[in-house]
Amino acid sequence: MQTRGPVFVSFWNSTWNITRREFHHVKGYPLNEVVQWVLMAVIEAGKTLGEMSMIDGEARFATCVAAEPTVVAVLDRENLARIIVEQPMLGAKILMQLVLMLSQRLRSTSGRLLQLMDEQSHRATNL
Repeated sequence: MQTRGPVFVSFWNSTWNITRREFHHVKGYPLNEVVQWVLMAVIEAGKTLGEMSMIDGEARFATCVAAEPTVVAVLDRENLARIIVEQPMLGAKILMQLVLMLSQRLRSTSGRLLQLMDEQSHRATNL
């Protein structure tokens, strides 16, 4: 476990499980040479973030900021690979949880996208 204060999370190849407190998931947009931060989500205790970057090694699309001193459990790609080799059953369980989490998030995002598309279509027909 690592205890972090209000810092920016920049570990691309790690999954973070928030064990106590919360993170604010924000996206920065450059605006006239000043970054404007937009709150995208609040990740509460028991939730996980960073799993996509841990799996594919790509940069995260947003920054997470601890709203207050926060305790997190960190699993990086190297340690996940070690677990898979040394404890295959545990590795399989972790991978299955990651797959389920990603599937749920994709379904949720797809649902929100469809809702926004329906709203946009409805507005266009009412003009």
